[in-house]
Amino acid sequence: MRTAKALARPSLLGLLVLVAACDESKGGSATPPPRVEAITSKSSDDKPTDLCDVVPGAGRNTFVFPELAGAAPAVGGGYRWINVWATWCPPCVEELPLLHKLGAEFAKSGAKVSLQLLSVDATQAAVDTFQAAHPEVAGSLRIADFATLESWLTSIGLDKGATLPVHVFVDPAGKVICSRTGAIAESDVPRVKRLLGVP
Repeated sequence: MRTAKALARPSLLGLLVLVAACDESKGGSATPPPRVEAITSKSSDDKPTDLCDVVPGAGRNTFVFPELAGAAPAVGGGYRWINVWATWCPPCVEELPLLHKLGAEFAKSGAKVSLQLLSVDATQAAVDTFQAAHPEVAGSLRIADFATLESWLTSIGLDKGATLPVHVFVDPAGKVICSRTGAIAESDVPRVKRLLGVP
């Protein structure tokens, strides 16, 4: 099992290049919070749990959203997939079309899976501006206070310095079954489906 600490992180210069590439004209916040780094997809083998950085054991954590800038969504039956993203995070933005496509596929097939986006942007205005050009993020939740992100990441089993994007998979009983940092790629889709019980 891999841990978040084992992931290769970009150099400070690389991070500065990523930040410089995201500006107000693209709908994102001018400056991202300094602690969070953005990373790209990692490889994985054929086991669904190899998609994860953390696979909680028997006493795994009950999933609870961080404090949100708005109402929490109603919890229905089935699996939940929470994608933590930001408008200023290039890997987050790059994976959005794939996530949107999978969410629509799950809904069409009747799979008991809900996909929920959770933005860590500092303002709702940044998310709203981004959404005008990217309707696939409609309905995204937003964290109320970025300062609470570190403690929330540890509650889902990740290191407090975990990088964006973050994916959390929750079983029908409300327990976290997988936490992952890094974008989801097409090659990861079969593992995601098996993890969520989707044929």
